[in-house]
Amino acid sequence: MPKYCLIFLITFFSFQSLLAQAQERVILKLNKYLIPIQNDTPEAHVFNQVISEKDDMIITKTYDLQNRLVSQKKEKFNEELGYQEAITSTYDSLQNIVSSEIKNLDNGSFVKVFLEGEQVVSKLTYLEDKAYYFYRGDMDSAWITREFNPMLPKPKIDKKDFQKALAKELHYPPKHET
Repeated sequence: MPKYCLIFLITFFSFQSLLAQAQERVILKLNKYLIPIQNDTPEAHVFNQVISEKDDMIITKTYDLQNRLVSQKKEKFNEELGYQEAITSTYDSLQNIVSSEIKNLDNGSFVKVFLEGEQVVSKLTYLEDKAYYFYRGDMDSAWITREFNPMLPKPKIDKKDFQKALAKELHYPPKHET
């Protein structure tokens, strides 16, 4: 009997030790815009996001409904360089890595590489000097240098022209008197 008690106690404490090491995990349902869903509308549910914390690192993984990894983000303190960083990778439907980004969360600077297979196709860098540098392939010098992110879409119409066009086309219904 004491032999079984000893085995039970060893098993019990081993299990407790494993539970203590277990990571906290939150699962969110997301819509097609990767925004958390507040209600349980099945047609709005497109992605699942799993957020876990392990060893002072926050890991966020986003999956489609076929359980394919769409993106992975690891946030942690970079002790060597002394700043909070985020490393984000995105994947295509065949689980090939499409892009990878290392971002300094303290000042917003980042380096993002875009891949085709295992080859770097382009690179976007944003530094503390408030300038974006876009590189094609393995080129050493920047192909484009801008004060705005050249990878984000920008309308071809300026704000004043848009407001004029909106004012011209916007018609309110007539007021009904009661």
